[in-house]
Amino acid sequence: MSKPDFEEVKRRLRGGDRMSLEHRTERYMEILKACGEERIMGFYPAIGPPEGNDKKSLRLQALEQYTQSMWWDAFWCYVYGSYPACVLLAASSLEGALKYKLHQVIKDGKTIRKYLTLDRCIKRSMAEGILPNDKNHRITKAASRVQRMRDALVHANRERWRPQTALYGTPREHEVTGSPRDMQIIKEYKRGARMSLVHTGRVLGYLFLKVKGV
Repeated sequence: MSKPDFEEVKRRLRGGDRMSLEHRTERYMEILKACGEERIMGFYPAIGPPEGNDKKSLRLQALEQYTQSMWWDAFWCYVYGSYPACVLLAASSLEGALKYKLHQVIKDGKTIRKYLTLDRCIKRSMAEGILPNDKNHRITKAASRVQRMRDALVHANRERWRPQTALYGTPREHEVTGSPRDMQIIKEYKRGARMSLVHTGRVLGYLFLKVKGV
């Protein structure tokens, strides 16, 4: 077999690019439909922290930037099929948002531990009235679902509890398990990523209501 020349390699790559573009477009439309265009394309959430050079103002500005950046990156990870990364970044965005709110309401900075986890952020936010103090409220449940999806990924729960799906699948678009004659599409990672964005967006919308006309 002859070695492909430059033009042949370029032709093959263009074919792969066209297919990849179609898949990315489909995923882009999926998440816009699931979350709403305003949340994604409006560089959601629009937090608007105070200006200033004092320590508290700088901390809030940094948390605003972090929350927005993690949310935006989570969206693009979904578009490019990096579903585990999407889950982790969505959860990071939620944690940053809750810490932003906690720093606003708690006067003593020492009470906000630097190792405060997402689970503790949710519980403390419920106690402080940042989140509804009701485990069955749709906003509180959404936050808890994001936390559980993140923990399941970080702590390798799927690999420990369902090793067969982890061994015969991959955390990307074309997840399959079983023999070549009996393949099944594994949609857990993709569904988890999509729901992480939906639930995170729901909580962010509750925390940072956009001002009309802005």
